[in-house]
Amino acid sequence: MTLISQSPQVRAPSVDDSTNVVRPQYTFFRRQHELTLNLRGVERRHAIAVAMGDAEFALIDESPLLVLCARFGDAIPWACSTFSWHHMPSNERVLPPEAGSEDERRIQLQVILADGDDGSIKATRCVTFSLDFSRALNEAIREQARLSYDPREQERRFKELKRRCPTPDSMVVYAAARTPGLP
Repeated sequence: MTLISQSPQVRAPSVDDSTNVVRPQYTFFRRQHELTLNLRGVERRHAIAVAMGDAEFALIDESPLLVLCARFGDAIPWACSTFSWHHMPSNERVLPPEAGSEDERRIQLQVILADGDDGSIKATRCVTFSLDFSRALNEAIREQARLSYDPREQERRFKELKRRCPTPDSMVVYAAARTPGLP
């Protein structure tokens, strides 16, 4: 876990003009899991929460829609990011391991807090998911990869989910799996 005062740039942030609204982006490539939290108006409390606070994660699997939700202490409330295997460059797609396979491990997630104004990194942390949550996430990704990509179906599922669960908090209640972020 790292608090950063002078920091390198992260990829271009995708945020709106809202201050203190977290825009998460979950990616999985080359068997690496990463969550970038873009936030305009990053304060010290946000950086401390990401670097050292309680972290919790939730998985919503509405195949083919996959949503990862995260919260960090009281400073960063639940925020949700969709994931699409088919949006990743084909040369970076490596299926996660199957449950019970020799290479199965608990997932390690790299978390990055980036300033939404300039893209500078304010805090980083690596957390580990429980084995059950890791299995659920890996299987959801494997299932999404097996399906042919239909952007209209993804959009339909997302709109349906947002209708049933209009806020990140309500999505988390509906989640198939939850886990704390473990050291």
